[in-house]
Amino acid sequence: MLPSPCTRICCLDIQDICLGCGRSLDEIKAWSNADEQRQQQILDSASLRQQQRKQQLRHDPASLFGSPGLNARSDD
Repeated sequence: MLPSPCTRICCLDIQDICLGCGRSLDEIKAWSNADEQRQQQILDSASLRQQQRKQQLRHDPASLFGSPGLNARSDD
């Protein structure tokens, strides 16, 4: 059993990905019953997601909140 990657910063984005550890909601729920191989896959996926999120935030900080330009005002 690998140690949980939980950082106690549990907040899901609109895609149900934790902002703290990078795991999906399904991966979080599966963690405690997963074997070490599956846990390693989850860790690898979470790490990749966090790297991608950092790159995305450099280009578009508003994307953290749902969509590009979310803070842009619209005069509909």
